[in-house]
Amino acid sequence: MKLLKNVKFLAIVAVLVIGVGFAWFKLGVQPTQAASTKVSGHEPLNVLVIGTTDNGKTQSSMTLVSLNPKKQETLLTQIPNNEETTIRGYKNYALMPLSTAFDAGGATTAVQTVRDLMHVSVDGAVVTTQKTATNLAKVGALNVLKDNTSTSFSTRQLKTITSDYLAATRTVKTQRLTGAKRVANGQTLSLATPTDLTHVQKAISATLK
Repeated sequence: MKLLKNVKFLAIVAVLVIGVGFAWFKLGVQPTQAASTKVSGHEPLNVLVIGTTDNGKTQSSMTLVSLNPKKQETLLTQIPNNEETTIRGYKNYALMPLSTAFDAGGATTAVQTVRDLMHVSVDGAVVTTQKTATNLAKVGALNVLKDNTSTSFSTRQLKTITSDYLAATRTVKTQRLTGAKRVANGQTLSLATPTDLTHVQKAISATLK
């Protein structure tokens, strides 16, 4: 796990604040009552950030952002596109690259698939360009505000997150889900073991507690 400068998280804040001052679009992902309660109570959150290409049609990256303003901590969990997993109702639950979930079913399917794979809550989603998603990994990448973004959060929730959750930027860490590699049809795929999944789950849980 890597510890980053707290400035890095300003990029994520910038992505979320698009709903307040820049062009943004509502995702089809329905926020749960629990998520709404968490935001209003300034409780820890997991937000799935999906970077895309082809005008938002193809997933190019995925990061689960765990925010805890009370502990002043943020954890960025990078989930590889080629992670093999099952997708509800898709091709008889055969193992597929994780990116297929978004490409075939959009943000709603991607969120549900990550929940099933990681066994963690996903309280909201942000879908943006890959340029913006890449800037999440750069210190002070405030130019993410230039790109249109879709989100499942309401304007009020975004305002709450971008103001009351700023304390979470004090400590920012990163981790990456890894697994055994194999090549199929010329494509390198990754399959996380239960141990691999438990490792990242524990880090996420520790951040949110």
